[in-house]
Amino acid sequence: MANKGYDYSRLQNTLVNSKVHTENKGLYQLLKQLIIGAKDFQTGIDNSFNKTIDKLELASQVNGKLLPENGGTLSAYYLPDLIDIVNISSHTAYYTYIIVSELLVQLCGKVNITPTAGNVLTKMQMVLPIPSKFTTIDQLFGMANGIPLGGGIQGFAGIIISDVTSGNAEFQFYPSTAEDYDIRFMISYERFPK
Repeated sequence: MANKGYDYSRLQNTLVNSKVHTENKGLYQLLKQLIIGAKDFQTGIDNSFNKTIDKLELASQVNGKLLPENGGTLSAYYLPDLIDIVNISSHTAYYTYIIVSELLVQLCGKVNITPTAGNVLTKMQMVLPIPSKFTTIDQLFGMANGIPLGGGIQGFAGIIISDVTSGNAEFQFYPSTAEDYDIRFMISYERFPK
């Protein structure tokens, strides 16, 4: 993709034919180097776009998006599957926002739960939109805050870790009472943990 809109040789000829090179040699040298640098820079850009290894797939170019594998990010929504593990009588999943980069996946959203009892360790798992092969519980991390749907003030905070066996995100918390809770959460995890 050569730059047909600018003629650097014409600019160099104009500089040479001007009186700048005889009246101010320092300014002449500076302008000459700037022209050479601009020409080299444009040639480098043209060469990089002509290499097939640097080209993006057509769909990404049309959408104006750079895929995560090429250093960009994608964002979307998904409706997660929830798995009740301990002390949950019912749950409701809502659409969750997801951001995917080359190495990291980030989620934020909300779920509603009704625990079986208050002040008891409660566990629930969320199936992840992009699977990862976790080898330790700290390759996924997150936070959750529960607020009673009835408007009470007995909320709670919880942690979210990776479950190595299932590959899911596991919520762990102690709800204050056995009432309905609105849980807001944020999760980050590695796409390809080491």
